[in-house]
Amino acid sequence: MIKSIELKNIRLFKNVSFNFNKNIVVFIGENAIGKTTILESIYFSIMLKSPRTNNDSDLISFKENLGIIKVNSNKEYKIVLNEKKRVFINDIEINNLKEYIGLNNVVIFSPNDLDLIYGSPSLRRHFLDINISQISKIYLNKLNEYKKVLKMRNDILKEEKINKTLLDVTTKNLIDLAKDIIKFRYEFIKELNDNIITIGKEKISIEYNPSTTYKNIDEDFNKSLDLDISTKLTNKGPHRDDIKFIIDNNKSNYASQGQVRTIVLALKLTLISIIKKYKKNNPVVLLDDVLSELDDERKNRLFELLDDNYQIFISTTELNNIRQDLLEKAQIIKLIKK
Repeated sequence: MIKSIELKNIRLFKNVSFNFNKNIVVFIGENAIGKTTILESIYFSIMLKSPRTNNDSDLISFKENLGIIKVNSNKEYKIVLNEKKRVFINDIEINNLKEYIGLNNVVIFSPNDLDLIYGSPSLRRHFLDINISQISKIYLNKLNEYKKVLKMRNDILKEEKINKTLLDVTTKNLIDLAKDIIKFRYEFIKELNDNIITIGKEKISIEYNPSTTYKNIDEDFNKSLDLDISTKLTNKGPHRDDIKFIIDNNKSNYASQGQVRTIVLALKLTLISIIKKYKKNNPVVLLDDVLSELDDERKNRLFELLDDNYQIFISTTELNNIRQDLLEKAQIIKLIKK
């Protein structure tokens, strides 16, 4: 359980700390007051990256050159951001950051997650990769190796005179890694579908659309070779995969805003149970602006589903029409603009 968080020069917070005494914590306040920054900082302390930006320096307050995120649970986790990212556990610096990932786990819902439905396939592949990697170091290692070999193959394809022998060897390595990644993704999506949790009455499922299948990948790479040479890119493989979401037997392209939130929340709630199954520690759950555009029935249903065996952080501008017995389970922290 996270007992406290301290932020120094993180976005609009110059120096602030919060102590937590319940497993469900609700930050309530008007927009642009820092609710999302607190959840972002908790996420960063676990994944060493932000769900909002790829540039770590964006977290550092304006005109400052150093930011600190400190989280206390069973250990003290401290991340120092300046020219580079430095990570400490109980004041001992961690040099291999890959070993840090997976020590703790997190599931986040944010308004940006709505892009999972309407956004590019790369966002949906990222959703697969970030979540499968949390439960499998093998997948994370295979994925990192795949990216390296894919770059090697694309570099070979860009050469004026292609080394055919080197291309064949690299292609074989890439196919072997791709088969493993495809297998992991199939199994993960099947597990999502088998355990889907919804806050409404809709039937929700996920459809995997790989650019090539485990069975046909060798043949597909051979057929695609001329195209690869022409475009100087690898046109088949997991880096071209996509997933689709189905709600009440209809593609999510036609879903309303409320239905889109329902789909994304279903994914997140299901991820919580899957991560719990594979990891010793329950994941921290972050729900940023989760209540907007949900009707009262779905809001209350969401609170009912929030198992207080997990630690859950929620940000919202209001708590209207939430049942009192559900609110009593939560620590409510009101943020006031100074």
